[in-house]
Amino acid sequence: MDAFGAKPKRRKAMQPVPELYKKYFIDIGIERLEIFKLIKEKFNINRVLYPGSFVHISPSFFFPEVIYLDLDKRCKKFFSQKETIAYIESKKEYNQEPILKYYEMSFEEENEEEPCSFDLLVSQFAGFISIHCTKYLKKNGILLVNDSHGDATMAYCSGEYDLIAVINNEIKIESEGLNEYFIFSRKREINKEDIIKKMKGPKYKNNANSYIFRKR
Repeated sequence: MDAFGAKPKRRKAMQPVPELYKKYFIDIGIERLEIFKLIKEKFNINRVLYPGSFVHISPSFFFPEVIYLDLDKRCKKFFSQKETIAYIESKKEYNQEPILKYYEMSFEEENEEEPCSFDLLVSQFAGFISIHCTKYLKKNGILLVNDSHGDATMAYCSGEYDLIAVINNEIKIESEGLNEYFIFSRKREINKEDIIKKMKGPKYKNNANSYIFRKR
């Protein structure tokens, strides 16, 4: 106990970093911890669905239950390793035990999870997740999406979501001036068929790091 009779907080023992996570996320600086921390602070999130995740376990540091989907053959071993769970335990910012599940499958396939059961759907550099996985998100649930493959554009055009904020390139949430996004410098319409064919987001007048939508 300290001088005031309170027990000092026990520090978590840092665990070895899983090799794949270190190689593909830490070493090249794309953990995106700041983004998930912003979402945690802004919204009440418990259950997360992360299709096309590969081994990007960063969400599990901030949210107690995360379901991962990916086809990469290395993922099954990674998610079953005790070292992966131990590392998440050492990094988590919540009190309960982390819950994570991995499906070796495409996000275009049906999975075992209940529709309308997730608070957050994550779409990062993976394809048109909003097209195939919106049904798993609760009403008023949050979609965190970038436009690298055009998925933010597809969500914007879908009629199923409202754009409520963006994460700018300084990794801060902005909720003002949202009508300045998804417009071109020269007046023209969004061509969804072209985006699906190219799997690339258009170059708009203003582009954000990520977009935050709320399901209607």
